Amino acid sequence: MTSADMPRKPEQHLFLFGPPRSGTTALAHVVNAHRSIGLGSERFKYIMNHKHFDQFNPELFEEEKFFDFSDGHTNRTPERNAGMKRYYADLQSRYANLKYIGDKMPGGFRVAREIHQKFPNTKCIFIIRDIFETACSWQARAEDESDNWPSTRTATVAVKPWNACLSYFLDLQQKYPDDFHMVSYRDFFDGEPTDYAALDELCRFLDVSADSVMQEYFSAARVKYRNKIKTKERKLDEAAMAFIEEHADIAAFHQAIGKGRQEADRRAA
Repeated sequence: MTSADMPRKPEQHLFLFGPPRSGTTALAHVVNAHRSIGLGSERFKYIMNHKHFDQFNPELFEEEKFFDFSDGHTNRTPERNAGMKRYYADLQSRYANLKYIGDKMPGGFRVAREIHQKFPNTKCIFIIRDIFETACSWQARAEDESDNWPSTRTATVAVKPWNACLSYFLDLQQKYPDDFHMVSYRDFFDGEPTDYAALDELCRFLDVSADSVMQEYFSAARVKYRNKIKTKERKLDEAAMAFIEEHADIAAFHQAIGKGRQEADRRAA
């Protein structure tokens, strides 16, 4: 077999991280809408961690392995979910023309450093949401008896992974500014549906141009945020608010989203 006959593989890896309930899924749908970007949906959720990291390697993202869910590395499989079936069918149809292949995994930020070292040509997107909104989302799900979200994962528990994500990002972005980018949830989703500035900022980091499909998904995400998410009533009791005010690293939050804007300005210059 000559080199011309070899199956084409994407040039780079891309990973999307953030604390739970920070908008990783919504952002992944927008990013994955680009015809040259393919992100799994927690495709390797059981091994993208320190305990099983020896099993996590670039070969898993080759087409034959990536779309073979018999490996047991996730429970979000096409066989169990019609939405996942459509998601991966579309992704596989585009695989040969992808520039990026990767995965969306909220808690994966804990092994972001190891991934960056192990995977060639890797970029990582982090997303962060205001801690009050994040904590309210955790609390609402913990109180919903019909939700499979553990009742112990309440508002105050949200603070630790939120702080940790910021810490990991700031350290890595300082060392590898071209490979790590922070998205502010509010800046990205809150705005006019046809104002593509935030989308273009992200695309500059990825060295791609937003195509019409990606713009359509972005606009729809902004409409959904305005109509269904922004208007939600959010409240926490005084004890939870006091805990968050004492323990959440707000300075790191502002530094991280500021870093994202500084890098965007640098790339645009």
